[in-house]
Amino acid sequence: MRKIITPPKPCTICKVIYYRGRNSIDQFAKSQFCSSKCRGIWMSQTFTGSKNKNYRGGKTNCSDCGKELAQRYSYRNTFRCKPCWYKFIHGDNHPGWKGENIGYAGIHSWIKKRIPKPDKCDHCGKLGKYVFYKTGQKAWTIQYANKSGDYLRDISDWIFLCSRCHGAYDSA
Repeated sequence: MRKIITPPKPCTICKVIYYRGRNSIDQFAKSQFCSSKCRGIWMSQTFTGSKNKNYRGGKTNCSDCGKELAQRYSYRNTFRCKPCWYKFIHGDNHPGWKGENIGYAGIHSWIKKRIPKPDKCDHCGKLGKYVFYKTGQKAWTIQYANKSGDYLRDISDWIFLCSRCHGAYDSA
């Protein structure tokens, strides 16, 4: 059996002379690079911009401030940078915004985000603490109570009461 010896070749990128290695003779004849790193360098130089099959016109600008975006946001119907996008989605433009027609749990989560846990009851002055139930849940003893009963998005419409004062306040 005759050994087929393939001549060494220079790499297209780094010009290092390399030998066949474990590839077949046909693959070696087609290869142009000594390593996958050199092949990656060649691909990054060759398939950039409009030469890339996924190219769709380059980078875009923010529709609000005009800043050039770092990447193309083709999944959105409007092109905005991150700060402008956050400004846009807060408030009336947010897809989950319900306006003033918010439920009981929603208004409580809204107020909890804006006001930290109260330390003591506004009526009797009792200090707050965690209470552990048999189910394994824990609860803070000072609760958020609504003054007007309309559950408005107004921080001044809320007071902090212990569970005893809260029950008396709501029944009165």
